[in-house]
Amino acid sequence: MQSLREDLDEAEKIMRLNLGAEFNKEIKATIIKRKFPRLDDVDIDRMIATMETQEDSLSKSESGKLFDRIPSLMRMSAINANSGGKQGG
Repeated sequence: MQSLREDLDEAEKIMRLNLGAEFNKEIKATIIKRKFPRLDDVDIDRMIATMETQEDSLSKSESGKLFDRIPSLMRMSAINANSGGKQGG
């Protein structure tokens, strides 16, 4: 089983092919699902919707690493790390 880092490296290489905005959104959605396997579908859908909204509003810059292009993923990663992967309640 590949580690998340290997998946991110592979996704970054694929995204450099620049196969289009919708393709890139699908790659990012897959990363979000892989990064947060314990979150329920509602939270995952919310994160993906936020990412898609940000992608739609950003200009098409190709600088930086994949994590730099998914700020909501970094925020959720910090939140998830602080909660020990537990869901609220």
